[in-house]
Amino acid sequence: MGAAVTTAAQRRAATAAPASFLSRLLPSRREPERLYGVLFVLPALLVVIVFRVIPLGWGFGYSLTDFDGINPPTFIGLGNYERLLSDGAFLDSMRNALIMLATLPIWIALPMIIAILIHQGVPGGRVFRAVYFFPAVLSSVIIGAIFTFVLRYDGSLNGLLGILGVEGVDWLGNGSTALPSLIGVALWSTF
Repeated sequence: MGAAVTTAAQRRAATAAPASFLSRLLPSRREPERLYGVLFVLPALLVVIVFRVIPLGWGFGYSLTDFDGINPPTFIGLGNYERLLSDGAFLDSMRNALIMLATLPIWIALPMIIAILIHQGVPGGRVFRAVYFFPAVLSSVIIGAIFTFVLRYDGSLNGLLGILGVEGVDWLGNGSTALPSLIGVALWSTF
């Protein structure tokens, strides 16, 4: 008999129409916590919409036009994308990006191996720890400036190779050594 007894509120809830999506999303006066949550999220949501979503939409719209910045844009559809896919420089840059992406497991495994060795107490572990942490305190601009001097044709790496009797290499100017050099710098800087 207790199961058959219902309150008036339970009967109204059972017979009421299901709430719409908007009414469930927006808070009512009876739920101030939900109102506060929406008010706290709203500024961040507006920033994302204004500075990310709208410019992304504009950029995509302009990518479908022939626009030189002076004359009004002319709609050309996917013509820019067709021209892009036939451009050799773009295809080379995509190949280089894929090669960098393929080296990602090394970027994860090598620092992990070094961290394990430091934790195991190998001789010279304090020096390794300092060298390991050094890239974390440098900005990418400083790292770029340092390795620009190190990898130049008359830089310190070629000076060291000259002492060892090896002829110098144009590390950043030669097509066959530029990408591996950049991968090495990126690997060191993400330690």
